[in-house]
Amino acid sequence: MSGNLPEDFTSFVGRRRELDQVRRLLSSARIVTLTGVGGVGKTRLALRSAAELRAGFPDGVWVLELAALAEPWLLAQAVADVFGLPQSVRGPLPALIDHLKDRRILLVLDNCEHLLEAAAAFVLELLRACPQAHVLATSRHLLGFTGEHVLPVPPLASPPLAQLPAPAELAEWEAPSLFLDRARAVDPEFTLTERNRTTVARLCLRLDGLPLAIELAAARLRVLDVDQLLERLEDRFALLKGGNRAGLPRQQTLGALVDWSYQLCSAQEQLLWSRLSVFAGSFDLTAAAEVCSGDGIEPDEVLDLVAALIDKSVLLTEGSGPGGGRRYRMLESIREFGRARLAESGGESALLLRYRDHYRALAARATAEWFGAEQLTWANRLRAEHANLRGALEVCAVGPAGDVAGLELAANLWPYWVCCGFLSEGRQWLDRMLAAGPARTTARAGALWSSGSLAVLQGDIPTGTALLTECEDMAAELDDQERLAWARQYRGLALMFGGGDLRQASALIEDAVRLHRAAGNLLGLGKSLYMWSPVLSFLGDGQRSAAVAQESREVAEGQGEQWCRSYALYMLSLAAWRAGDLGSAKALALHSVRLRAPFRDSLGLAMAVDILGWIAAAGGKAEFAARLLGSTEPIWQSVGALEFGFQDMVAYYEEAVRRSRAQLGERLFAEAFHAGTRLDQDGAVQLALSDTEPPVPAARTSGNGLSPREQEVAGLVAQGLGNREIAERLVLSQRTVETHVSRIMTKLDLGSRAQVAVWVVRRDG
Repeated sequence: MSGNLPEDFTSFVGRRRELDQVRRLLSSARIVTLTGVGGVGKTRLALRSAAELRAGFPDGVWVLELAALAEPWLLAQAVADVFGLPQSVRGPLPALIDHLKDRRILLVLDNCEHLLEAAAAFVLELLRACPQAHVLATSRHLLGFTGEHVLPVPPLASPPLAQLPAPAELAEWEAPSLFLDRARAVDPEFTLTERNRTTVARLCLRLDGLPLAIELAAARLRVLDVDQLLERLEDRFALLKGGNRAGLPRQQTLGALVDWSYQLCSAQEQLLWSRLSVFAGSFDLTAAAEVCSGDGIEPDEVLDLVAALIDKSVLLTEGSGPGGGRRYRMLESIREFGRARLAESGGESALLLRYRDHYRALAARATAEWFGAEQLTWANRLRAEHANLRGALEVCAVGPAGDVAGLELAANLWPYWVCCGFLSEGRQWLDRMLAAGPARTTARAGALWSSGSLAVLQGDIPTGTALLTECEDMAAELDDQERLAWARQYRGLALMFGGGDLRQASALIEDAVRLHRAAGNLLGLGKSLYMWSPVLSFLGDGQRSAAVAQESREVAEGQGEQWCRSYALYMLSLAAWRAGDLGSAKALALHSVRLRAPFRDSLGLAMAVDILGWIAAAGGKAEFAARLLGSTEPIWQSVGALEFGFQDMVAYYEEAVRRSRAQLGERLFAEAFHAGTRLDQDGAVQLALSDTEPPVPAARTSGNGLSPREQEVAGLVAQGLGNREIAERLVLSQRTVETHVSRIMTKLDLGSRAQVAVWVVRRDG
């Protein structure tokens, strides 16, 4: 676990004294807040401090940028997402506390000022429950609770004009040093000289040593020399001096500088600046053109205008997006300024609707193309757009009641919510839209099954079943066969997860398979087939179970799809395991892990890794098995149940634990298991894929089809022991023994424990 701290600090200048203060404060305090006006450099100081402190936090330094997070209720979930935790029906904070309760981490919360109350409550709860966690926050205002240590971040230092040093010594002062660094980015030949040193020093003083202001000014050296730059700044500040006096002088300075940069832009550049402020986080050129063109900006003009705003340091470039092409973003102070200009123009409402509709269309296209070769590209693209998807959903949420846009957007994101591990957030958005959306429409039916399916996947069976039943009734009334199929499919899954009637579950999923097949819905068909497979297996029809899993695999492979295929491979691995073919089971499970890992699907990954743990235990690799099983434990704790109530799989899990513990002894087993629990998802994947040796063959089945454990249980039944006594004898749970006895009777087609005893006597006779 290493964290997600950015590695590039080449642009950092000075701040040695503040870095030492942060280090000293965090050595004794667990919450330090860096405060200061916008543009003073709080974020860069926090990131540089975190980088220098990384060695003191063996469980990682983690960073969350909050500027694009508009909803306080998403704060805890956003932090949990940073740690790669599965979204839990219990809520993000309990899952996060479970994960961090014994870990020494540093969490950097950047730009808290618009979420002060939520941030304060979150930090208090986190620090109270996780004694080794530390928080470094940045905010224009302190969070405001006892125990918070506040470090005001001052502007960069400049020498007084009366004691101006020589050029070489001037370059050692923080503000002139930053100006020199940024000037050389514009003009590599720029240097401090006897002639310009006074002008540069005056510039830095006039800009109050604010890093953002200095950077904006230095960017103008593309078209002005340093003397012209100072002259125009002096004129600008004199003009604005009689303006808003409510803010602090440095806030007025930054505002004046941003406004000056705005006034130096062309009318089209100003227009695009204000329109681009609707984006949360980063965006690409396609989004900029689709959302911001029209009414004064032609689509083919956007590229040149974006380039001009980059030249003026209004826009920053980021790396290439998942589908190729650069992404861009604004610093928060720049974005706030643009949003204010947009509101003043009277065009904000119309632009927000265009913003919403762009991401609504993107989500619809992602769903339509999800089941194909571009699936992973779509997953990564939606992940890159997560902040904007939230922004578009928020636009829907505050829109007029009865609008279907929010229902459609939240429901169309269903593959993303499921495959990329955002179950809780998806449910909350869907439920929020359902509360305000219109009744008895196709859009509502889609949102009902989407929310119901997410609830089922989290183990919230009653809520999920209620939503799915409502969807079934509505879809039948509307003659909506597609949504009827999805609702029945997941209601069948709910019966299986909840320990209900397996034959009814099978009938529901079989009907969904029929409806998806008739409609040519390959996504629905592939998923319903692999969901049907375990039901058939639990009903004792292993041959048909493997056949439908294989068909699911073939449907997915035919489209170049990999997420559904990973689940089909898991089901085939499970079938091979139950048949005693450890080699095939391991190969299939490893393939499933490889396909699934890029999606961050924690639950599906845990299922596949568990099989590898069972195989390792069966092959005598006890320490490796313990670490594998430990790596999935946090996920099952987050979900609130082990293996979704699949009691056969619970039995396999407990058997693997028992074998490993017996071979290692309690202490060594506990150490290996605990080491596994401390792995993040990437670590669990690396661990699972590290074992390339073929499994040791094990005679798991006999001619009668019983596993060695089941034969052992049958022998104890023949001795007259009850389930509780067998559980004590074998160190198993009573429920696991009940599952073994039920499976023995099913496999042998026997109806009573007495008949089991007779069968054992005949077998041994």
